[in-house]
Amino acid sequence: MGKILEDSTNNLFVYIYSDDHLPPHVHVFVGKKRSRSDKNIRISIGDDNNAPKILRAHPKIKNSDIHRAWQLVADNQDKLLIEWKKIHGSEEMEERNQ
Repeated sequence: MGKILEDSTNNLFVYIYSDDHLPPHVHVFVGKKRSRSDKNIRISIGDDNNAPKILRAHPKIKNSDIHRAWQLVADNQDKLLIEWKKIHGSEEMEERNQ
């Protein structure tokens, strides 16, 4: 899967990969992504009971960009969780909750 969301004002691009793993999460790139291995911020999407959480951020990404990325995910949490479920299926989510 490709880009799910973009914030052109802050130069942030959000991706969900079809071959990715639990927990539901996104990869946020600062600037245009050239390859999957570009430096990025991995953020769990969370759910109705849990806010998004920073899982990993490349050490060369500025704290201000990490905060903006987290805020973008938080502001779009419902949409991103729906997209994750479309890509990965709701059975995977049910398996996680057991």
